[in-house]
Amino acid sequence: MSERMTLVPGQWYAWTMFPGYGPSPYHSPIRVQHVTPVAGRSRLYDLEFFNMGYAAGVQNMQYRLKTLRREAGYILAADYESERSVAIVNLEPLFLLSHAPQVMDRIERLMAQTGSFFDAMDIFNGFAPVTE
Repeated sequence: MSERMTLVPGQWYAWTMFPGYGPSPYHSPIRVQHVTPVAGRSRLYDLEFFNMGYAAGVQNMQYRLKTLRREAGYILAADYESERSVAIVNLEPLFLLSHAPQVMDRIERLMAQTGSFFDAMDIFNGFAPVTE
């Protein structure tokens, strides 16, 4: 049995929110900044993250989430303050190709230097998000 997914500050993940800012789901790479459990509330936590897909200047976000399901490769949670649900999964190349091709271009350049997607992701995880 695999360990359940744990969000690690400084790491990148794929974020999908249902519904998005319209009728369709919203997809974006996120970099977790802080995960703070809410005292006395089981499975409830504040998640602070950098949202790469959001407008520059307002990319730092915070949601209060309640975990609905947590497995080896994903977390399903409900936004405690709205009707939205989110899926958080490990960031994979296909997600980037589909939802953030400009990020995949950067990783491909790193892959050309390192020879490995995983080495490129290690380097990419070390980058601070650009917030300008």
